[in-house]
Amino acid sequence: MADRLIQDLQLVYTVVRAVSDLYDGLDDDSQENVFVCRPEAQAQLVSATAAVERAVFITRHWLASTRPAARALYSTGEELRCQVKKMGGFLQLLIQGCDSEITSMVTEAQRKSSQCLDAAVRNVAHLAVLTGVPLCTAATAEPSARAIGKSSTSMCLLEGTNKGVGSLLEAGLRITKEMLRDAQLAYPRTPALQSLKSKAVDLACSLQAYIHSHMTESEISPDRIDEEEAQASHLQKLRTVAAKLFQLNKTIGELQRLGLADAHG
Repeated sequence: MADRLIQDLQLVYTVVRAVSDLYDGLDDDSQENVFVCRPEAQAQLVSATAAVERAVFITRHWLASTRPAARALYSTGEELRCQVKKMGGFLQLLIQGCDSEITSMVTEAQRKSSQCLDAAVRNVAHLAVLTGVPLCTAATAEPSARAIGKSSTSMCLLEGTNKGVGSLLEAGLRITKEMLRDAQLAYPRTPALQSLKSKAVDLACSLQAYIHSHMTESEISPDRIDEEEAQASHLQKLRTVAAKLFQLNKTIGELQRLGLADAHG
């Protein structure tokens, strides 16, 4: 799902870039617009329009399947929805510019769609981490990025994934604090429940220490990683950490809901 969304958004950018190049290559004396002079431009627009529609559908389905209780999940989902909508808008801007032969509109559409694609890839990577959805690594994303003349895809995936890991760490810390508070407020009436309370407190404290240690490790900025191979390696490491944190948060949440600190008797 996340992979397909990125592929569709890349396709839209590919078409915007290709049609812009066709527009720039028109003879200044031509009396017809690019869609008349270059029939392949129309075919490309059809594929781009279909890609936008798929991207809108995938985004809507993805967000509908999540429970946006966490602020990070809700805000990231809304940002992604906004970027997908903008991508479609910049495609329309390109069409209008080519129809009206307004070069500034064509140039603006290409520039803004490039920025929009970067932002959308970051949002997709961030949301994939928050929802536990599989996403391709830089090793599979970068060849297609080079094919469309865009080298920033790996860095955007890295930045979004890194941000997602940070969000998971914050969420895990919040859950463990609630677990510790619940355990400390319990007043067990039997030795067995007293033992359970003690173990719940120890578990919550240990989890907080574990999360804090990962927060320190995650403070390394992705901007400091320049080489493509190093980016791919770091991204894979982050994805592994993200998957483990996602499962950890899920387990902690289930323990909290089941009342691990149910030492109230």
